[in-house]
Amino acid sequence: MLDATDRAESANQTLQDRLIKEMRLENITGIEEANVWLETFIQDFNRRFAKVLQYPKNRHRTVDESQSELDDPNEENTHVANEKS
Repeated sequence: MLDATDRAESANQTLQDRLIKEMRLENITGIEEANVWLETFIQDFNRRFAKVLQYPKNRHRTVDESQSELDDPNEENTHVANEKS
């Protein structure tokens, strides 16, 4: 079973592979041409492959640690998700 990292890497590889193939099909050979065409590609890719979120509510938690705690590599992360301090 794929975890979130594997799914993201798999999706990224799919996107990279498809991007190059689509550029070849459109006979795009330069950076300027690619940049002009890219917005069209993104809209088409999202139309074909985007999925509706099962739970659209934002479930990210706020960061309670100070910036110095986040920057300190020796600071042990003892916070558990959904646990009240």
